[in-house]
Amino acid sequence: MIIAIIFPHPLTGSLGSFRRVEEIATSLGTRLKARINIYTPYERKGRTLTGTSNVVPIPSYVSALGLNDVAYRMSKYMYYNRVLSRKLLIKSLELSRFLLSEKTREALSRDEVNAIQAEQDISLPLALKLGEELGIPVVADLHNISAEELVGAGILARNDGVYVELQRRVRESLSNAERVCVVSEAMRNYVRSHYDVPANRILLVPPGGRLRHEIVSRKRQINKVVFSGTVAYREHVDLFVESLPYIREEMPEAEFYATRKGEDLSKITRLCRRLNVLMHWVWFPDEEDLFSFLCKCAVGVLPSSSDVARVMGTPIKLFDYMSVGLPVVANHVGGWSELIEQENIGILANDDPKDLARAILRLLKDEDLRTKLSHNALEAVREKYNWDRSVEPLAKFYENLS
Repeated sequence: MIIAIIFPHPLTGSLGSFRRVEEIATSLGTRLKARINIYTPYERKGRTLTGTSNVVPIPSYVSALGLNDVAYRMSKYMYYNRVLSRKLLIKSLELSRFLLSEKTREALSRDEVNAIQAEQDISLPLALKLGEELGIPVVADLHNISAEELVGAGILARNDGVYVELQRRVRESLSNAERVCVVSEAMRNYVRSHYDVPANRILLVPPGGRLRHEIVSRKRQINKVVFSGTVAYREHVDLFVESLPYIREEMPEAEFYATRKGEDLSKITRLCRRLNVLMHWVWFPDEEDLFSFLCKCAVGVLPSSSDVARVMGTPIKLFDYMSVGLPVVANHVGGWSELIEQENIGILANDDPKDLARAILRLLKDEDLRTKLSHNALEAVREKYNWDRSVEPLAKFYENLS
């Protein structure tokens, strides 16, 4: 069996999104003994990810000229620009589907794929067109809802014509998908209520982790606090930064680290300078280096905005922290954040810098508590929150096709 995954980003463009795709491909390939091909227009060369999954470039004039990175940056700028998004977003989605359709169909036909999985709602219309032409089923894998993400970013309002049109298109597309994968219970409820998708066509495929350590790491440095997500509006990194002066007052030796990537990086860097706090900016293109670094930290911070999109979209970095037994501090936003208290793997704080600082300081100063939470996190990944278990509903669907 060969499953085609349509991925609308370069592999390094959307870290959490590609992690989800890569992990699902790994688990599906192993369980189904199938080949999983990830097709993207933003890569020039194909490569093998695992023994069963490959990245396959979709040829285009952009990739032929070596302009993939430029094209992606331009598309992101348009997507998150209030004026351009309102004027051009719908047209650009139509144009991209038209430009990619023929070359993608040729690639899928050549590879004799048996099913198509569309990652995110923006790639679903293309996938459905190809599925109809090739006579194969299409699965939608929703990482989040694009229209709600744009509302959360302040680009659209719910009474905007672009928002209404995006929602209409998603509703129509989901009605033609064989199955709809969602990442959380909150998203499942949203998809049922907003798009009228029957419950029996929705598959809950939440993010998970893979154990990186069987026991609590002995390499922990008790003064290191890390945020390993992308520096973007939805991550509410300003809350973390604004907590740092309060932490520094009580614990001057504390060190703070964050990922040097994201559209809000300049804004957050300026905030650090204004507050006179030292943030160590890090970037680990190699996944193993990232997890090795996380093993040396004492606390993983997970701030978040509380808009609809963010509550629905469970962040993968929560499970990255858990997979190395790193205790978590987050602000309470409902939805996925409640897992932190339910599994006793960290502390939830109010959406307030002083309260977030208190939670971080409590963990930095209490080694016994950190050790307990670390054990709980590793056990939770081992028994419940792992990718092999997450993909079971999706794997069963594909098994029934073969």
